[in-house]
Amino acid sequence: WVDGTVAMSAAPMARPSSPPRVVRLPAQLLRYDADGGGVHTIGTFPGTEYYEGEVFAVRPLPWARISYLATFGTGTVVGTNDTYEVRFLSPTGAVQTIIRRSVSPRRITPSEQDAERERLRTARRAERATGLRGLPDSVFALFSADEERMFSEVPFPPTYPAYETVLAAQDGHLWVREFSAGGDADTARQRWTVFRPDGRMLGEVHLPGRFTLYEANYERVLGVQTDAMG
Repeated sequence: WVDGTVAMSAAPMARPSSPPRVVRLPAQLLRYDADGGGVHTIGTFPGTEYYEGEVFAVRPLPWARISYLATFGTGTVVGTNDTYEVRFLSPTGAVQTIIRRSVSPRRITPSEQDAERERLRTARRAERATGLRGLPDSVFALFSADEERMFSEVPFPPTYPAYETVLAAQDGHLWVREFSAGGDADTARQRWTVFRPDGRMLGEVHLPGRFTLYEANYERVLGVQTDAMG
């Protein structure tokens, strides 16, 4: 924050007692004094959904419901994309402003789910090739079979999240990135909705694909754009 205090989100890492299942543990938002002498709890919010399988975990779950935390001035913005709602909190965690929109997230199609399962499988196969190197062939085959089966069982949400992420600009405006549904989410043009500090919507801003937005105001945006090579 601008007063020198530091924000930190802390979530428990305990393994569920009865996998496999989708897990969402609570996360605490903490404020540390600038001199490190005190810790203050601002609030507790839902964490990020992930799938705890019998073999390993998928973190985060594809199309996961997530709480986004961002600092601005001496306050905090908290948004949970289960619904289109974002809250401005005071330094003590009191709600100052709530932004809501009525949206109907698009359903995730079977073909999109199949493509995501194949993406997960492909990434994990590459990890196994290096991470499990040296195991006997029979053990490697057993691990591989269990993991391939697990990817077929991972449950996906029925719809896309209400939005993708939030950015709290230092001028007090809130930028909400709408979720890119379908196609290549990395290369698709980004659509951001901008809200005034009092919650009123100003309009939309479109940014290119592969662009990471770090800061914005009424005159310009600051970020990094990459190409296909990263």
